[in-house]
Amino acid sequence: MTERQSLLNYGIATAYYEGGYVRIQRSITTYQKNAFGQADNSYLDSETMHQSAFIVRRLQSVITSKYGRHKLASDGTRFGAGQPIVTPSTIRGELIAQYAKLELEGHVENAELFAEHLIVERDSQDPSRVNVLFPPDYINGLRVFALLNQFRLQYDAAA
Repeated sequence: MTERQSLLNYGIATAYYEGGYVRIQRSITTYQKNAFGQADNSYLDSETMHQSAFIVRRLQSVITSKYGRHKLASDGTRFGAGQPIVTPSTIRGELIAQYAKLELEGHVENAELFAEHLIVERDSQDPSRVNVLFPPDYINGLRVFALLNQFRLQYDAAA
């Protein structure tokens, strides 16, 4: 095991010096097990937390700035045009549209599956609250390039 790999296993980010600059090779956290003691690498790379924070803040900003002073109605409620009223379906559509933008910007992937698994519903106990199950699929960093080198000294002419 290399020294860098050993440091990474203990949650220590590694860096290297090149061309007059120090560069972070891989920034990781000490998170290696979940609350039940099971191996879990979901938050191992610090970029995952940064990516989550960026996306959640952006979505909160979009929804609260666009619908912050709106009334909340259940899906299927009949109301006149131009009313500042939002429904869970409207918010769901906005989240899907924002996800598509995030995909174009290179933050997430699999928009169709995201839309299939996204849940937006009005809270049964608090009528002024919308509950969202937001299941993003983040684009991952390329960490490992695995190449199997099966060289030939000469290919057969018949092959």
